Amino acid sequence: MAALVPKCPLCLVAYLPVLGVTVGAAGTLSAMLRPAGFAVATLSLGFIVVRRVRKQTHIRRARQRMT
Repeated sequence: MAALVPKCPLCLVAYLPVLGVTVGAAGTLSAMLRPAGFAVATLSLGFIVVRRVRKQTHIRRARQRMT
C-alpha cells in the first residue's frame, strides 16, 4: 500500500485530479492528512517495537530452557 502513495509533492498534485479531487478540497484535506500520517507512522513504529521486544523475550526464554 505504501508503494502506491506518492512521495513527492508534485506526484501528489498529479494524482489528485485522477482521483477527482479539486484544488479547494486538496487544501482542506491536507490539514487532516498530516496528523493522520503521523498517527500511521507512530502506529507502525509501535508495532515494530512490540515485535522486536516479543522476539527478544522469546529468545531469552528459549536460552533459559536450554541451560
